[in-house]
Formats: sequence, structure tokens, C-alpha cells
Amino acid sequence: MKIEFKQKQTEQLPLDNLRTEQFLNLAIETSKQLGWIFGNINETGFIAYTNNGMFSWNAEVKMKIINGTATLQSQSGGDDLADVRGNKKNLQ
Repeated sequence: MKIEFKQKQTEQLPLDNLRTEQFLNLAIETSKQLGWIFGNINETGFIAYTNNGMFSWNAEVKMKIINGTATLQSQSGGDDLADVRGNKKNLQ
């Protein structure tokens, strides 16, 4: 049996002077510009997927806003060093 460790990166960002709707709209527009594909969008966050090609590194990116803080998570299916760097880059 092969054991795999999925790589993920999580960060929390305060919304500062932005309302939830403003921050969410900015995050959605940025994700669209990056070419990500949305799986689910609601009033407090979204799930999107990077679209780096069939044979390239891809990840699931989640964002959830609760109590004035956005929690962002990027998780890849692989388990190598490139996944760690890619997940960090997604959140930047």
C-alpha cells in the first residue's frame, strides 16, 4: 500500500477596511485573471482549481471569510517539493 501526503499551504489575511463582499470580489477577479476554474462560489468564499494543463502541476484553492478574516488554502494532489512551492505561490 502506497502512502501519500498531500501538500497544502494555509494563510489567514485580515480584511482590514474592506467589507466581505469587496474582498470576495477582488479575490474572484484575481482568480479569473490567473485562469483558475471555479467549482463553487458563495457569499463567504469559493473553491477554485488551477488550470496548468493536463500534465502539469494543479491544485485546489479554497477561500473562506469568517469574522473579518479570510482563510486561504492551496492543496495539491502530489507529494514533492514543487507542490510546496506551488501552493505558496498560489496564495501569494
